[in-house]
Amino acid sequence: MRRSVIIGVAAALLATAAPADIVHLKNGSKIEGKVVREGDTVLIIRGKSKFRVPADQVERIEAAPDPHELYAEKLKELDPDDADAWLALAEWCRRKRLRREERECLERVVKLDPRNDAAHKGLGHVRHGDKWMTREEKLVAEGYKLVDGRWLTAGEYAKFEAVRRRQEELKKRLAEFTGPILKLISEKPGEASRARAEIMKRKKEFLPYLGYYAQRAKKGALRLECLRLIDDIGYTDAMYSKVVAWEAYKDSYTKAGNYARGMIKRRKDDAALLMLVSVAAAGRSPGRRRAAGAIRAIGDRRAIGSLIECLLAQAAGQRSNPLSLNSILSMTPPRGGSAPVIGGAIILPAADSLEFITGLELGNDVGAWVRWYQGAGGAGG
Repeated sequence: MRRSVIIGVAAALLATAAPADIVHLKNGSKIEGKVVREGDTVLIIRGKSKFRVPADQVERIEAAPDPHELYAEKLKELDPDDADAWLALAEWCRRKRLRREERECLERVVKLDPRNDAAHKGLGHVRHGDKWMTREEKLVAEGYKLVDGRWLTAGEYAKFEAVRRRQEELKKRLAEFTGPILKLISEKPGEASRARAEIMKRKKEFLPYLGYYAQRAKKGALRLECLRLIDDIGYTDAMYSKVVAWEAYKDSYTKAGNYARGMIKRRKDDAALLMLVSVAAAGRSPGRRRAAGAIRAIGDRRAIGSLIECLLAQAAGQRSNPLSLNSILSMTPPRGGSAPVIGGAIILPAADSLEFITGLELGNDVGAWVRWYQGAGGAGG
C-alpha cells in the first residue's frame, strides 16, 4: 500500500514538474526531480513539493540532460527557414517549460509564416477581421485608449478627457485666486495690502475661495485674514455661516476663533449660532464643550433658550434638534415642573452644556431651567 501511494504521488509530480534527475525504481517506474540522498531514503524535490522514497526501492539514479543544452543542440540541427520545424521545437519547449525559448520559436514561425494560426494562438494573439494581432493592438484598433493602466472605450475616454480638462481649468483658476489670498499674510512691504485691494475689486469671485481658506488653511493668521474679508464683503449664503461657525468652534483660543465669534454676534448670524447649538446639545465631549464655550463667548441668550428646548426633547426621549432662535421668545415650564432625571446622576448633553455656559448646577431639571431663563430676562439681551 505504501509503495503504491509513493508511486502515485511520483507520477503526479512527474506530470507537472520540470525535468531534472531521473530516479529509476525497482518496480520499473521513473521519477524526475532534484535528488538528495538522506541516509536510507532518497529525497526528491519537485518545485515546492518534497517526498521521500526508501533507498532500497531505487534501482538507479540517472542524471537528466540539461534542457537548455538540448535546446541549443536542436537549434543547430534545425532548418532556419522551416516554419513547421520551428513550431515543433516550440511545442518541445512548452513540454520542457522553456517559456522564453518557446516564445522565440513561435515568433520565428510568425515571421516565416504570418498566417500561422497555431503560432499566433501560442503567442496569445487574437483575430481582428482577417488579421492576427496582440490583444493591446486589437483594443487600439477597436478605439480603446490606455489610461493609467485601464483600457477605456471611446465614450469613457471622452468623459475622462472632459474631466481632465475641467480639472486643469480648475487648477489654473485656483492658482489665479490662491496667489492673492496667500499674499494676505506676506511680510513683504505693501504686498498684503495690494493683495487685499485686488481681492476687493473682484470680491464676489474671491468669496468662495476665501471661504475655503478660512476653513482649511493651516496658518491661523491666514484664516483670520480670510474671515475679515468675508466679513467686509458680506454674505447671505449659509455655506459661509458654516465656515464662521466652524472657526468659532474649532479655534477656541485664537484670534481667528475670537473674530469668528464676534462675527456671529455682530452680524446676528442665526444660522451659525444654531450650528453651534446643535453641537452643544448633542455632540460628544470635548467637542460639545468647545461649542458651549463659543456660545458663552457670543452671549446670545436665544441660544440658551434653544438649548433648554433641546433638553426638554432629550428628557422626553425625542430628537434634540434646536428650534429656530426666533421662536425662543417666551417659555412655559412643562407640566409637573421638571423633566424626568434619567439614570439619576446621568446628565444629558444639553444640560451639560447649559451648566458650562451659565455656571449653574440645575442638571436635567427643565422646569428649573425655564424658571431661571424667564427670571433672567428671557430671550432678550
